[in-house]
Amino acid sequence: MTTLQHNQQNMVQTQHLTNLDPFRHPSFDTEPEDESLRDVMRVLRKRRQMIVGTLVGCLLLSLAVSLLMRPVYNATATIEINKDNSSSLSLGSMSDLASGLGSGDDLKTDMQTQTAVLENDTIALRVIQALNLTSEPPFRCEYGKKRLIGGPSDVDREQGLPLERAPATRQRLLSLFKKELEVQQIPNTRLLQISLTNPDPDVAARIANAVVSEYINNYLETRYSTAQQATDWMSQQLGDLKKRVQDSQQKLAEYERKTGLITAPSISAATSPDQAGTLTHNPTLDKLDDLNKQLTGAEADRIAVEAVYRLTQAQNPEVVLGLAGTNFSNTAGASALLGGNALGMLQALQQQEAALKVQYADAATKYGAKNPKLAELQNQIGAIDSQVHGEIAKLSERARNQLLIAQQTESGLRDAFNKQTAEVQKVNDSTVQLEVFAQEAASDRQLYEDLYTKLQEATVDAGVRATNISIVDPARAPKAPTRPNYPLNLAIGLGVGLFLGVSGAFFKEHLDDGISTSVQLEAASRLPVLGYVPDFTSDMRKKLSMPGDVSTKNGFTDVSWLISRPSSAAAESYRALRTSILMSSAGSPPRTILLTSALGGDGKSTTCYNLGVAFAHQGHRVLMVDADMRKPTLHKHFGASNQMGLSNVLTASANLRQAIIPHTSIDNLFFLPSGTIPPRPAELLGSRTMSQLIEDLKLQYDFLLFDSPPALLVTDPIVLSSQFEAVIGVVRAGKATRPVVLRLADLMRRRACNTVGLILNAVDTSSAEYYYSYGYYGGDGYYSNESQSAARGA
Repeated sequence: MTTLQHNQQNMVQTQHLTNLDPFRHPSFDTEPEDESLRDVMRVLRKRRQMIVGTLVGCLLLSLAVSLLMRPVYNATATIEINKDNSSSLSLGSMSDLASGLGSGDDLKTDMQTQTAVLENDTIALRVIQALNLTSEPPFRCEYGKKRLIGGPSDVDREQGLPLERAPATRQRLLSLFKKELEVQQIPNTRLLQISLTNPDPDVAARIANAVVSEYINNYLETRYSTAQQATDWMSQQLGDLKKRVQDSQQKLAEYERKTGLITAPSISAATSPDQAGTLTHNPTLDKLDDLNKQLTGAEADRIAVEAVYRLTQAQNPEVVLGLAGTNFSNTAGASALLGGNALGMLQALQQQEAALKVQYADAATKYGAKNPKLAELQNQIGAIDSQVHGEIAKLSERARNQLLIAQQTESGLRDAFNKQTAEVQKVNDSTVQLEVFAQEAASDRQLYEDLYTKLQEATVDAGVRATNISIVDPARAPKAPTRPNYPLNLAIGLGVGLFLGVSGAFFKEHLDDGISTSVQLEAASRLPVLGYVPDFTSDMRKKLSMPGDVSTKNGFTDVSWLISRPSSAAAESYRALRTSILMSSAGSPPRTILLTSALGGDGKSTTCYNLGVAFAHQGHRVLMVDADMRKPTLHKHFGASNQMGLSNVLTASANLRQAIIPHTSIDNLFFLPSGTIPPRPAELLGSRTMSQLIEDLKLQYDFLLFDSPPALLVTDPIVLSSQFEAVIGVVRAGKATRPVVLRLADLMRRRACNTVGLILNAVDTSSAEYYYSYGYYGGDGYYSNESQSAARGA
């Protein structure tokens, strides 16, 4: 699209701008998503120097911080949780029961608990005291430091006290210790990594290994305590039996002293209940002896069944399976519960569950945590676990029923025994009573010895098999420091720099109310934009210093691109402005044109001069008048003197014909300087003489172009505006702001009834604003090529 076509399109669009928000781009209503993305890219390209500068600054800062950081080393120890560790000691089935109570079944749910145990205060304090870390940095306390406010610190006051009585020192040590300690679980494994950071690599390794050691000791103590809970009921029964043994022995001894009878063989010979002697053979005594044996068996059976029932309440399959090889299984009630296929199903389910767990571990290692096969195996394990607990519940219910039967049997036998005792007392009270005491003492002692032996076996075996922790890899002193991590720090610096740079760019863009494109100018002013002129001031000196068609006279160089570079983009932009002005009014084009600006330095004089040249190139007689009587500059473009001009003509101190200066290279282009600067320019410009002068000049020239002062600084343009057919404002891109443009547009609409529009001057065609407004970057390559082609054709 050529510049002329673009300006014509702008003129059509301005007919619909009266109801638009001055800060809203017209195309936002049609393609908001596209325009939003384009705006983002525009801001990023426009503020790229700021973004790159912030990015480089953050990178340098992160590098400096990394260089200043004190190196620290990380030592890591690896342990395995819940490893299947079988005991090499065969101390009996009760030891299997204790170790079963101390093991964990569900490893996945237990790992987080073990991680929390590793990080608790108890283990930390044990390690601190075991390694005497209070003398190692950074744990070492420096006492006696002076405080700016207040007396000695809490740590100073606790100097010399043990950690149990020094809360401030203890809290400081724990805070430092936990800051350096990190416990992580390796996904999909039974492994925990204990990492410790310290400025000394050897200290880091020693502390990491000490944490593992104290954790294992704590784990052993906890598991041993758990195993002891399973034998609490048995210990209580053992105490009761011990008292009964003592009572029965005492009764026997007292009765022997009282009656003078001696049992043979003596109970003191540590015989079994079957070997307890009698004095005479008596059917009543034999029956009583049989009842006593049955009662003893029933009581043992009841105790065994009750033990089975109570231990099944723990819902631990290993405990239940461990009962199969105990002496309890030899009793009638326990044998009915544990014999045959009672535990076969449970053992088979346990084996299936163990096999599935092995498959799960292999699949987790082979396929990963999200493989569907893992979920299927987990469901199978859960189903088998439910069956296991169901079988245990059934066994517990059978044990409860068997216990009721055993209690009833024992009660019945005890009643029969009591009755038989009464009968025996009638026959031979002394003999029967002696044998009763002897039999009772022997039975109680035998039961006590059995329970005591099993309890000791369970306690020892629980201590041997309680731990399920093994050290896979102990911590070693690392060679290289963990921090500073230069790649990570630089990556963080890069991310922070990018974030701050982009955020700062958009924040600065949000605060920027400058006008850079004709689209922004049109939206802000609600006035038509006749066109734009590229910023060619930086290239002017370079291009005009080259040999070519540059018009010079008496050492003066003409700065008009229409004369020096007629095929350039700048020259084409002025032709496009000329076309826009001619098409700005219906019917006949405006012949008297007044150019003004918002502030000084907007380039209205240069624009006026080049427009005059453009109109003259069409063959029209053009007169340019410098009406800026306060700071005239238009005479410099002509290389003419400003001693005589408009002010002199209006005051009748000079003749109009003498004041007008013809152009040096264009015959139909003329210039009237501003002349001597008068004391009151506004009154002079608003006089009747000025109006008459304009009417006279219209008869002599086809077009009149007046260069007036800035409209926001003086009232001269407002005074003149009513006498012109077209009033045009010149705004400099990058300098003008929205408030300035709004004030200029409002002033032109209210005071100048013949306002045609605005011209955007000095547009940076290489900027991101220009590209995202027009879709291409400016340049005169096309026009230069065209000029060269024309030259070759000529």
